[in-house]
Amino acid sequence: MKVVREYTLLISAQLAQLELRSHGIDCVILDEHMASLTPFFALDGGIRLAVSDEDYSQSVELLENLPPLTG
Repeated sequence: MKVVREYTLLISAQLAQLELRSHGIDCVILDEHMASLTPFFALDGGIRLAVSDEDYSQSVELLENLPPLTG
């Protein structure tokens, strides 16, 4: 597994995870439970989204084309 991107907001990592899964890419948020229990943990860019080595290149490309969150 490789970390494809790091996030400071859990919701951003979850949306990226949904995007990758919609393209058939299995992924995992490595620090999801820690970030939900300790929100300050995420301020350090500590929420990591990981994919298999085989899916890494495609994942990078898909996430680069993901529009930024607004709100």
